[in-house]
Amino acid sequence: MAESKNIFIKSKMNKDLDDRLLQQGEYRNAVNIQVSKSESEDVGALENILGNIKRISNLGDQAIVGYLVSEQRSALYLFLTNNKISNNEFGKYEPGRNSIILEYIWNGTTFNEPGSVLASGSFLNFWEGAPITVNLLEDFLFFTDNRNQPRKININSGKQSSTYYKTEDDVSVAKYTPYVAPLLYQESTLSTGNYETTMKDVVSPFLPDGTTANPYVVNPYQGDPDYLKDKFVRFGYRFQYDDNEYSVFSPFTQECFIPQQDGYFLEGDEQQTISSTVVSFLENKVNQITLRIPMPSVSDPSLPTTTLQNVTDQFKIKKVEILYKESNEIRVLVVDTLLIADITGQYDPVNPSNVLEYVYSCTKPFKTLPEAQTVRVYDKVPIKAKTQEIISNRIVYGNFQTKHTPPSNLNYNVGVVEKQSFSLGSYSVDATTSIVEYPNHSLKQNRNYQAGFVFADRFGRATSTVLSNSGSISSTSASKLSTVYSPYNDNTVDTIAWPGDSLIVQVNTEISTARVDEEFYPGVYNGNPASDDYNPLGLYSWKVVVKQQEQDYYTVYLPSAMKGQPYYETNAQPSIPLVGENASFVTLINDNINKIPRDLTEVGPQDKSFRSSVVLYGRVENSNGRVFSNIGNSQYYPGRRSFTTNVIEDLFDLYDTAQFTAGGTSIIPVTNPNNPYYAFFKSESNPFIDEFIK
Repeated sequence: MAESKNIFIKSKMNKDLDDRLLQQGEYRNAVNIQVSKSESEDVGALENILGNIKRISNLGDQAIVGYLVSEQRSALYLFLTNNKISNNEFGKYEPGRNSIILEYIWNGTTFNEPGSVLASGSFLNFWEGAPITVNLLEDFLFFTDNRNQPRKININSGKQSSTYYKTEDDVSVAKYTPYVAPLLYQESTLSTGNYETTMKDVVSPFLPDGTTANPYVVNPYQGDPDYLKDKFVRFGYRFQYDDNEYSVFSPFTQECFIPQQDGYFLEGDEQQTISSTVVSFLENKVNQITLRIPMPSVSDPSLPTTTLQNVTDQFKIKKVEILYKESNEIRVLVVDTLLIADITGQYDPVNPSNVLEYVYSCTKPFKTLPEAQTVRVYDKVPIKAKTQEIISNRIVYGNFQTKHTPPSNLNYNVGVVEKQSFSLGSYSVDATTSIVEYPNHSLKQNRNYQAGFVFADRFGRATSTVLSNSGSISSTSASKLSTVYSPYNDNTVDTIAWPGDSLIVQVNTEISTARVDEEFYPGVYNGNPASDDYNPLGLYSWKVVVKQQEQDYYTVYLPSAMKGQPYYETNAQPSIPLVGENASFVTLINDNINKIPRDLTEVGPQDKSFRSSVVLYGRVENSNGRVFSNIGNSQYYPGRRSFTTNVIEDLFDLYDTAQFTAGGTSIIPVTNPNNPYYAFFKSESNPFIDEFIK
């Protein structure tokens, strides 16, 4: 007998047509059915399902704000809260309200009651008026409600301990972002109460004077003492959390560099530098660096104070990776990994601290991080999302907010001052540590700097840059708004005692702490769930971003400059070159040739004369009058006066040196001191000559 079948893969109910006109895959009416999604021959068939039967009771006054049924795990997940519309019409946060996530396992006939608590606490901040969307991905429950940020929990971890998840840091999809660079200062081991840099030379037996013993010598030294000699290296760190997630990179340190001889010219060094145009001692003397890493701290006063003993438990940290980056490299490398035992092992019960220390002794990195991690500056997790779904094992959010609105105005001034005396300050924001932390670093001079603020929440989601739109005219050290010019020092500055310059930012007023939801302004962070002003998504950290667009900074080492054309008026003793001319000439030798690059974009293969777009500023002059001399140099103070390169050409093409007779009959060779071109350093080797215009 013939059998008629109709499959309902389309799952479409059509009440507009007569029963006889329905197309394949459509049906007119149905109650308590589901469409089979099996892979057997019955796929698309309609199946009867049971109606609703009450299986769980004893929920008390809790309202169900979200749920998920998992056939795979034979489980039901309920999201409950006593924060109801009836007692909290507008959904304002109330510390006394409790929220809870429960798991019920189906054993074939009943659910296990009262259910397993996966997470609970007022920090969950559920509300009956904000229904929760829940998805299961492997062992993780992802949920969002457009009230809090997107969150997740590991079901297995929650079942092992009902108090595993205690704070917003534990359940957020976006993880805590480190915002402080490793510190490079510590209390001095030689002078109690004073501080010193953690960048040290622990290999050289003597200090730069050659007679005083080096008090920091480490013997035996574990590492390559010359590994950092020719490198400018910066260090950072990142965390790996319990679900194998990584935080973004912390800010990096400045270049860890202290020149040999602490950057001072000793006896004979100046003459050697003039002769070779190479500062031989300008190499890194640092071969041991102690990185002091501030670990995160909980803000809930009901929890124990965070120390190295419990920080891995409170923030679910599995390990800390020490990051390494060279100045001429884009890639970021891992130089070492600290496990939980390495972190908790530094805990001192006598002096409990939350600063992790790592001693780097010039070991080579062992792992290069992928490019995706290098360019990852924040987690692309929405601040809030109304919906979510799992697509191809990826969590996808919809109707979301991506960033915070910055403060509407900010009152601050910017200035340039000498590095100030070391002070930890009353708050970490007003600490002045650079004079000890980076003893040989200084702000580059003859530059314009524009400084702005970027604010971020605890999870790294940042605002756009905020510039100063008002400032205090009474400010002295910081008298400009967002932009300031750093001039060259003048002759009133004692270069021996000068500690270097730094950029100073003086904030005159506080930003608003209150949250304004209509403008998406998050307010200021408050991580105390017992507070009426609990605000885990508020602005938590800030950083000063600095923009300067001047050219790259190079130091060109040259013999003396010659003003005017190098020729003589008589064939007797050489006279002074004509000083009334505007052009001057210098010799480029060794690697200094590449520091004043020639413009090669529109030249032919036979061209020998080139222009250059490089702007020059004189910094050293010959102090021995007008007589050519390799000794007796002094500092030159150009102010804002610069020189423009007019032509770069080799000596023999620029001048007819081979036929110079000084008005006589015999040719004077270029190697003869009476030849005007002899003044060009090593002229017999045909150097490049740079003509520049004042």
